[in-house]
Amino acid sequence: MQAPGLQAIGQETARVLTRGRLEYFFFNFFYDAAKTQPVQPSDPQAYPNYRVLSPSGSLVAQGVAVAGPAPGIWKMGWVVPKNAELTDAHKRYTIQAVTVDDQGRQFEVSFHFDLVDDRIPAQEPEQQKIMTFANQPVRLFFKNLTRPSQLSLALSIKGSDTPIHSANLSFPVADPPTASTIIEVEDRNGLVYYNDTIPLRIGVYSALWTIRESITSPVDFEHQSVQVIGTTTMHLLNSVRMLIDKLQKKLGLVYAYNNEDLLEYVTQGSNLVNSYWPPSNYTVASYPGAIESFIVLAGAWWGLSAQRILYAETNLNFSGQSVTLDYNPGADIEGILSGFKEFLDSNTSKTKQSLQRAASGAGAIATRPYRFRTNSVFLAEKGRGPIGSNVQQLLLFYGLLD
Repeated sequence: MQAPGLQAIGQETARVLTRGRLEYFFFNFFYDAAKTQPVQPSDPQAYPNYRVLSPSGSLVAQGVAVAGPAPGIWKMGWVVPKNAELTDAHKRYTIQAVTVDDQGRQFEVSFHFDLVDDRIPAQEPEQQKIMTFANQPVRLFFKNLTRPSQLSLALSIKGSDTPIHSANLSFPVADPPTASTIIEVEDRNGLVYYNDTIPLRIGVYSALWTIRESITSPVDFEHQSVQVIGTTTMHLLNSVRMLIDKLQKKLGLVYAYNNEDLLEYVTQGSNLVNSYWPPSNYTVASYPGAIESFIVLAGAWWGLSAQRILYAETNLNFSGQSVTLDYNPGADIEGILSGFKEFLDSNTSKTKQSLQRAASGAGAIATRPYRFRTNSVFLAEKGRGPIGSNVQQLLLFYGLLD
Protein backbone atom coordinates (compact mmCIF):
# COMPACT_ATOMS: atom_id res chain seq x y z
CA MET A 1 0.00 0.00 0.00
CA GLN A 2 1.27 3.44 -0.91
CA ALA A 3 1.43 5.77 2.08
CA PRO A 4 0.25 9.37 1.91
CA GLY A 5 2.92 12.00 1.73
CA LEU A 6 5.01 13.99 -0.76
CA GLN A 7 6.69 12.01 -3.49
CA ALA A 8 8.11 14.01 -6.40
CA ILE A 9 11.00 14.48 -8.80
CA GLY A 10 13.26 17.36 -7.84
CA GLN A 11 13.41 20.48 -9.95
CA GLU A 12 17.08 19.78 -10.58
CA THR A 13 16.08 16.96 -12.93
CA ALA A 14 15.91 18.01 -16.58
CA ARG A 15 12.93 16.93 -18.64
CA VAL A 16 15.05 16.61 -21.79
CA LEU A 17 18.07 14.34 -21.65
CA THR A 18 20.86 13.93 -24.19
CA ARG A 19 22.30 10.75 -25.65
CA GLY A 20 25.87 9.92 -24.65
CA ARG A 21 25.86 12.05 -21.46
CA LEU A 22 25.72 11.33 -17.71
CA GLU A 23 22.32 12.53 -16.51
CA TYR A 24 21.06 12.80 -12.89
CA PHE A 25 17.62 12.33 -11.35
CA PHE A 26 16.62 13.66 -7.92
CA PHE A 27 13.75 12.08 -5.94
CA ASN A 28 11.90 13.63 -3.00
CA PHE A 29 10.31 11.35 -0.39
CA PHE A 30 8.67 13.19 2.53
CA TYR A 31 5.78 12.48 4.85
CA ASP A 32 4.57 16.08 4.72
CA ALA A 33 4.17 18.74 2.04
CA ALA A 34 6.41 21.12 3.98
CA LYS A 35 9.30 18.67 3.49
CA THR A 36 10.23 18.56 7.18
CA GLN A 37 9.76 14.79 7.76
CA PRO A 38 11.90 12.72 5.34
CA VAL A 39 11.11 9.10 4.64
CA GLN A 40 13.81 6.74 5.81
CA PRO A 41 14.04 3.47 3.82
CA SER A 42 13.83 0.23 5.70
CA ASP A 43 16.87 -1.12 3.82
CA PRO A 44 19.24 1.51 2.36
CA GLN A 45 20.86 -1.24 0.28
CA ALA A 46 17.58 -1.97 -1.52
CA TYR A 47 15.65 1.30 -1.40
CA PRO A 48 14.91 3.61 -3.06
CA ASN A 49 15.21 1.48 -6.18
CA TYR A 50 14.51 2.82 -9.66
CA ARG A 51 13.75 1.60 -13.19
CA VAL A 52 14.13 3.41 -16.52
CA LEU A 53 11.70 2.24 -19.21
CA SER A 54 12.00 2.95 -22.94
CA PRO A 55 9.06 4.31 -24.99
CA SER A 56 8.26 0.72 -26.01
CA GLY A 57 8.15 -0.37 -22.35
CA SER A 58 11.43 -2.32 -22.22
CA LEU A 59 13.76 -1.99 -19.22
CA VAL A 60 16.92 -0.01 -20.08
CA ALA A 61 18.35 0.74 -16.61
CA GLN A 62 17.74 -0.11 -12.94
CA GLY A 63 19.49 0.24 -9.59
CA VAL A 64 19.43 1.80 -6.12
CA ALA A 65 19.58 5.55 -5.57
CA VAL A 66 22.05 7.21 -3.24
CA ALA A 67 21.51 9.90 -0.63
CA GLY A 68 21.19 13.38 -2.04
CA PRO A 69 22.27 16.79 -0.69
CA ALA A 70 19.67 16.71 2.11
CA PRO A 71 17.58 14.13 4.03
CA GLY A 72 14.58 12.97 2.02
CA ILE A 73 16.29 13.74 -1.30
CA TRP A 74 17.78 10.88 -3.30
CA LYS A 75 19.93 10.89 -6.39
CA MET A 76 20.64 8.50 -9.23
CA GLY A 77 22.90 8.78 -12.26
CA TRP A 78 22.38 7.27 -15.71
CA VAL A 79 24.79 7.28 -18.62
CA VAL A 80 22.46 7.52 -21.60
CA PRO A 81 23.58 5.08 -24.34
CA LYS A 82 24.58 6.71 -27.61
CA ASN A 83 22.25 4.39 -29.50
CA ALA A 84 19.29 4.90 -27.16
CA GLU A 85 15.89 5.27 -28.82
CA LEU A 86 14.91 8.90 -29.44
CA THR A 87 11.52 10.29 -28.46
CA ASP A 88 8.85 12.31 -30.21
CA ALA A 89 5.38 13.65 -29.45
CA HIS A 90 3.90 10.14 -29.32
CA LYS A 91 6.45 8.30 -27.15
CA ARG A 92 8.55 9.21 -24.11
CA TYR A 93 10.78 7.55 -21.52
CA THR A 94 9.59 6.78 -17.98
CA ILE A 95 11.55 6.52 -14.74
CA GLN A 96 9.94 4.91 -11.69
CA ALA A 97 11.30 4.99 -8.13
CA VAL A 98 10.01 3.09 -5.07
CA THR A 99 11.00 3.19 -1.39
CA VAL A 100 9.65 1.39 1.71
CA ASP A 101 9.94 2.71 5.30
CA ASP A 102 10.37 0.79 8.54
CA GLN A 103 6.61 0.31 8.91
CA GLY A 104 6.32 -1.33 5.49
CA ARG A 105 4.67 1.65 3.87
CA GLN A 106 5.54 2.07 0.18
CA PHE A 107 6.19 5.35 -1.57
CA GLU A 108 6.34 5.63 -5.38
CA VAL A 109 7.16 8.34 -7.90
CA SER A 110 7.29 8.30 -11.70
CA PHE A 111 8.50 10.79 -14.26
CA HIS A 112 8.31 11.10 -18.06
CA PHE A 113 11.18 12.63 -19.99
CA ASP A 114 12.42 13.10 -23.57
CA LEU A 115 15.65 11.98 -25.16
CA VAL A 116 17.44 13.89 -27.92
CA ASP A 117 20.69 13.49 -29.80
CA ASP A 118 23.80 15.33 -28.74
CA ARG A 119 24.15 16.91 -32.16
CA ILE A 120 22.11 17.58 -35.24
CA PRO A 121 22.95 15.01 -37.94
CA ALA A 122 24.76 16.34 -40.98
CA GLN A 123 22.49 17.18 -43.87
CA GLU A 124 22.44 14.52 -46.53
CA PRO A 125 22.12 15.40 -50.22
CA GLU A 126 18.47 15.26 -51.19
CA GLN A 127 17.52 12.89 -54.00
CA GLN A 128 15.86 15.20 -56.51
CA LYS A 129 14.92 12.43 -58.93
CA ILE A 130 14.22 8.73 -58.43
CA MET A 131 15.46 6.33 -61.08
CA THR A 132 14.53 2.72 -61.68
CA PHE A 133 14.54 0.21 -64.53
CA ALA A 134 11.69 -0.93 -66.73
CA ASN A 135 9.20 -3.48 -65.37
CA GLN A 136 10.47 -2.99 -61.81
CA PRO A 137 8.66 -1.44 -58.80
CA VAL A 138 10.18 1.54 -57.00
CA ARG A 139 10.13 2.26 -53.26
CA LEU A 140 9.06 5.83 -52.52
CA PHE A 141 10.04 7.48 -49.21
CA PHE A 142 8.65 10.35 -47.15
CA LYS A 143 10.40 11.63 -43.98
CA ASN A 144 8.75 13.48 -41.11
CA LEU A 145 9.57 14.35 -37.50
CA THR A 146 6.19 13.20 -36.15
CA ARG A 147 3.37 10.96 -37.27
CA PRO A 148 1.00 12.97 -39.49
CA SER A 149 -2.73 12.87 -39.01
CA GLN A 150 -3.21 12.07 -42.71
CA LEU A 151 -0.77 10.76 -45.30
CA SER A 152 -1.45 9.45 -48.80
CA LEU A 153 0.45 8.81 -52.03
CA ALA A 154 -0.67 9.06 -55.66
CA LEU A 155 1.49 8.04 -58.64
CA SER A 156 0.64 9.25 -62.15
CA ILE A 157 2.27 9.43 -65.57
CA LYS A 158 3.82 12.77 -66.50
CA GLY A 159 1.27 14.80 -68.41
CA SER A 160 -1.69 13.15 -66.70
CA ASP A 161 -3.17 13.67 -63.23
CA THR A 162 -5.00 10.34 -63.21
CA PRO A 163 -3.33 8.07 -60.61
CA ILE A 164 -2.17 4.64 -61.71
CA HIS A 165 -1.18 3.70 -58.13
CA SER A 166 -2.22 5.02 -54.71
CA ALA A 167 -1.55 4.23 -51.04
CA ASN A 168 -2.66 5.49 -47.62
CA LEU A 169 -1.39 5.50 -44.05
CA SER A 170 -3.78 3.87 -41.60
CA PHE A 171 -3.62 2.21 -38.16
CA PRO A 172 -3.54 -0.57 -37.32
CA VAL A 173 -1.32 -1.47 -40.26
CA ALA A 174 -2.57 -4.38 -42.34
CA ASP A 175 -0.69 -7.62 -41.69
CA PRO A 176 0.57 -8.60 -44.17
CA PRO A 177 0.66 -5.12 -45.78
CA THR A 178 -0.99 -4.68 -49.16
CA ALA A 179 0.16 -2.71 -52.21
CA SER A 180 -1.85 0.28 -50.97
CA THR A 181 -0.32 0.30 -47.47
CA ILE A 182 2.15 2.97 -46.35
CA ILE A 183 4.65 1.52 -43.84
CA GLU A 184 6.09 3.53 -40.91
CA VAL A 185 9.62 2.94 -39.57
CA GLU A 186 11.87 4.89 -37.20
CA ASP A 187 15.05 6.47 -38.51
CA ARG A 188 17.33 8.40 -36.15
CA ASN A 189 15.60 11.72 -35.37
CA GLY A 190 12.31 11.08 -37.11
CA LEU A 191 9.98 8.74 -38.91
CA VAL A 192 10.22 7.36 -42.43
CA TYR A 193 7.21 6.27 -44.48
CA TYR A 194 7.51 4.18 -47.63
CA ASN A 195 5.45 2.35 -50.21
CA ASP A 196 6.37 -0.02 -53.05
CA THR A 197 4.70 0.87 -56.34
CA ILE A 198 3.52 -1.44 -59.07
CA PRO A 199 6.04 -2.41 -61.82
CA LEU A 200 6.47 0.59 -64.14
CA ARG A 201 7.11 0.93 -67.87
CA ILE A 202 9.69 3.24 -69.43
CA GLY A 203 8.66 6.85 -68.94
CA VAL A 204 8.48 9.73 -66.46
CA TYR A 205 6.10 9.67 -63.49
CA SER A 206 4.97 12.05 -60.73
CA ALA A 207 4.64 10.88 -57.12
CA LEU A 208 2.52 13.24 -55.02
CA TRP A 209 2.47 12.91 -51.22
CA THR A 210 -0.48 14.55 -49.44
CA ILE A 211 0.20 15.40 -45.79
CA ARG A 212 -1.88 16.82 -42.93
CA GLU A 213 0.22 17.16 -39.78
CA SER A 214 -2.73 17.39 -37.37
CA ILE A 215 -6.50 17.59 -37.48
CA THR A 216 -6.38 21.41 -37.60
CA SER A 217 -3.36 21.70 -39.94
CA PRO A 218 -3.72 22.69 -43.60
CA VAL A 219 -3.02 20.12 -46.28
CA ASP A 220 0.55 20.13 -47.59
CA PHE A 221 2.06 18.43 -50.65
CA GLU A 222 5.43 17.01 -51.64
CA HIS A 223 6.24 16.08 -55.26
CA GLN A 224 8.80 13.52 -56.37
CA SER A 225 9.92 12.83 -59.93
CA VAL A 226 10.34 9.20 -60.99
CA GLN A 227 12.00 8.22 -64.28
CA VAL A 228 12.01 4.65 -65.57
CA ILE A 229 14.72 3.74 -68.08
CA GLY A 230 15.98 0.74 -70.02
CA THR A 231 19.39 -0.83 -69.57
CA THR A 232 20.60 0.75 -72.84
CA THR A 233 20.36 4.21 -71.28
CA MET A 234 22.94 3.21 -68.67
CA HIS A 235 25.57 3.18 -71.40
CA LEU A 236 24.92 6.89 -71.94
CA LEU A 237 25.22 7.54 -68.22
CA ASN A 238 28.51 5.63 -68.03
CA SER A 239 29.90 7.57 -71.00
CA VAL A 240 29.07 10.90 -69.36
CA ARG A 241 30.52 9.75 -66.03
CA MET A 242 33.79 8.66 -67.68
CA LEU A 243 34.05 12.08 -69.34
CA ILE A 244 33.41 14.40 -66.37
CA ASP A 245 34.18 12.29 -63.28
CA LYS A 246 37.68 10.89 -63.69
CA LEU A 247 38.29 11.67 -60.00
CA GLN A 248 35.41 9.29 -59.14
CA LYS A 249 34.13 11.46 -56.31
CA LYS A 250 32.66 9.46 -53.44
CA LEU A 251 28.89 9.06 -53.58
CA GLY A 252 27.15 10.90 -50.76
CA LEU A 253 29.20 14.07 -51.20
CA VAL A 254 27.49 17.06 -52.71
CA TYR A 255 30.24 17.16 -55.35
CA ALA A 256 29.62 13.59 -56.50
CA TYR A 257 27.57 12.49 -59.49
CA ASN A 258 24.93 9.85 -58.77
CA ASN A 259 22.98 8.01 -61.45
CA GLU A 260 19.94 10.25 -61.01
CA ASP A 261 22.10 13.33 -61.71
CA LEU A 262 23.62 11.77 -64.80
CA LEU A 263 20.19 10.72 -66.06
CA GLU A 264 19.01 14.31 -65.81
CA TYR A 265 22.12 15.49 -67.67
CA VAL A 266 21.70 13.11 -70.62
CA THR A 267 17.95 13.81 -70.75
CA GLN A 268 18.54 17.54 -71.03
CA GLY A 269 21.46 16.85 -73.37
CA SER A 270 19.16 14.99 -75.77
CA ASN A 271 16.70 17.89 -75.58
CA LEU A 272 19.52 20.27 -76.41
CA VAL A 273 20.49 18.19 -79.45
CA ASN A 274 16.83 18.14 -80.52
CA SER A 275 16.75 21.94 -80.45
CA TYR A 276 19.42 22.25 -83.17
CA TRP A 277 18.18 22.58 -86.77
CA PRO A 278 16.49 20.57 -88.13
CA PRO A 279 14.23 19.85 -85.13
CA SER A 280 14.12 16.20 -83.98
CA ASN A 281 12.58 13.99 -81.31
CA TYR A 282 15.50 11.92 -80.05
CA THR A 283 15.24 10.44 -76.51
CA VAL A 284 17.69 8.71 -74.20
CA ALA A 285 16.10 5.43 -75.29
CA SER A 286 15.91 6.06 -79.07
CA TYR A 287 18.51 7.87 -81.16
CA PRO A 288 20.73 7.10 -84.19
CA GLY A 289 24.26 5.98 -83.50
CA ALA A 290 25.79 9.03 -85.18
CA ILE A 291 24.05 11.29 -82.63
CA GLU A 292 25.22 9.44 -79.50
CA SER A 293 28.46 11.39 -79.13
CA PHE A 294 26.54 14.67 -79.40
CA ILE A 295 24.09 13.59 -76.66
CA VAL A 296 27.01 12.56 -74.43
CA LEU A 297 28.78 15.86 -75.07
CA ALA A 298 25.60 17.89 -74.49
CA GLY A 299 24.92 15.92 -71.28
CA ALA A 300 28.45 16.60 -70.08
CA TRP A 301 28.01 20.30 -70.90
CA TRP A 302 24.79 20.36 -68.84
CA GLY A 303 26.41 18.51 -65.93
CA LEU A 304 29.50 20.70 -65.86
CA SER A 305 27.26 23.78 -65.92
CA ALA A 306 25.60 22.49 -62.73
CA GLN A 307 29.02 21.78 -61.24
CA ARG A 308 30.15 25.29 -62.15
CA ILE A 309 27.21 26.75 -60.21
CA LEU A 310 28.17 24.56 -57.23
CA TYR A 311 31.73 25.87 -57.30
CA ALA A 312 30.41 29.44 -57.51
CA GLU A 313 28.43 28.81 -54.30
CA THR A 314 31.33 27.16 -52.45
CA ASN A 315 34.37 29.14 -53.62
CA LEU A 316 36.70 30.52 -50.95
CA ASN A 317 39.02 33.51 -50.94
CA PHE A 318 40.98 34.32 -47.78
CA SER A 319 43.86 36.75 -47.43
CA GLY A 320 45.83 37.22 -44.22
CA GLN A 321 49.06 38.92 -43.30
CA SER A 322 51.20 36.03 -44.45
CA VAL A 323 48.75 33.49 -45.88
CA THR A 324 46.53 33.67 -48.95
CA LEU A 325 44.04 30.90 -49.67
CA ASP A 326 42.03 30.84 -52.87
CA TYR A 327 39.74 27.97 -53.88
CA ASN A 328 37.79 28.43 -57.10
CA PRO A 329 38.04 25.41 -59.45
CA GLY A 330 35.08 26.70 -61.44
CA ALA A 331 37.31 29.05 -63.41
CA ASP A 332 38.93 26.10 -65.22
CA ILE A 333 35.52 24.66 -66.10
CA GLU A 334 34.61 27.80 -68.05
CA GLY A 335 37.04 26.93 -70.86
CA ILE A 336 35.80 23.34 -71.01
CA LEU A 337 32.19 24.51 -71.26
CA SER A 338 33.05 26.91 -74.07
CA GLY A 339 34.84 24.19 -76.03
CA PHE A 340 31.96 21.73 -75.66
CA LYS A 341 29.37 24.31 -76.70
CA GLU A 342 31.39 25.49 -79.68
CA PHE A 343 31.73 21.94 -80.97
CA LEU A 344 27.99 21.32 -80.60
CA ASP A 345 27.11 24.58 -82.34
CA SER A 346 29.44 23.84 -85.25
CA ASN A 347 28.65 20.19 -85.92
CA THR A 348 25.27 19.15 -84.55
CA SER A 349 23.13 20.80 -87.23
CA LYS A 350 25.34 19.51 -90.05
CA THR A 351 25.16 15.93 -88.80
CA LYS A 352 21.40 16.07 -88.30
CA GLN A 353 20.88 17.46 -91.81
CA SER A 354 23.05 14.70 -93.27
CA LEU A 355 21.09 12.07 -91.38
CA GLN A 356 17.82 13.55 -92.59
CA ARG A 357 18.97 13.56 -96.22
CA ALA A 358 20.25 10.00 -95.95
CA ALA A 359 16.91 8.87 -94.59
CA SER A 360 14.98 10.56 -97.41
CA GLY A 361 14.41 9.06 -100.90
CA ALA A 362 16.22 10.27 -104.03
CA GLY A 363 12.96 11.78 -105.31
CA ALA A 364 10.34 10.89 -107.92
CA ILE A 365 8.13 12.67 -110.44
CA ALA A 366 4.94 11.45 -112.03
CA THR A 367 3.36 12.92 -115.22
CA ARG A 368 0.20 12.23 -117.15
CA PRO A 369 0.92 11.61 -120.84
CA TYR A 370 -1.12 13.38 -123.50
CA ARG A 371 -1.32 12.30 -127.18
CA PHE A 372 -2.65 15.61 -128.42
CA ARG A 373 -1.50 18.54 -126.33
CA THR A 374 -3.45 21.67 -127.04
CA ASN A 375 -1.29 24.06 -125.03
CA SER A 376 1.75 23.71 -127.31
CA VAL A 377 2.51 25.92 -130.29
CA PHE A 378 3.79 24.34 -133.53
CA LEU A 379 4.94 25.88 -136.75
CA ALA A 380 2.03 25.11 -139.10
CA GLU A 381 3.56 26.09 -142.46
CA LYS A 382 6.81 27.44 -143.83
CA GLY A 383 6.88 27.33 -147.61
CA ARG A 384 5.92 24.17 -149.44
CA GLY A 385 7.53 20.81 -149.30
CA PRO A 386 6.88 17.28 -150.41
CA ILE A 387 4.92 16.53 -147.24
CA GLY A 388 2.84 19.62 -147.29
CA SER A 389 1.76 21.65 -144.38
CA ASN A 390 -0.17 19.01 -142.44
CA VAL A 391 1.37 18.85 -138.96
CA GLN A 392 0.07 15.39 -138.26
CA GLN A 393 1.66 14.07 -141.44
CA LEU A 394 4.93 15.73 -140.46
CA LEU A 395 4.95 13.97 -137.08
CA LEU A 396 4.10 10.66 -138.73
CA PHE A 397 6.98 11.16 -141.13
CA TYR A 398 9.50 11.51 -138.27
CA GLY A 399 7.98 8.59 -136.31
CA LEU A 400 6.66 10.71 -133.49
CA LEU A 401 3.13 9.43 -133.95
CA ASP A 402 1.90 5.93 -134.53
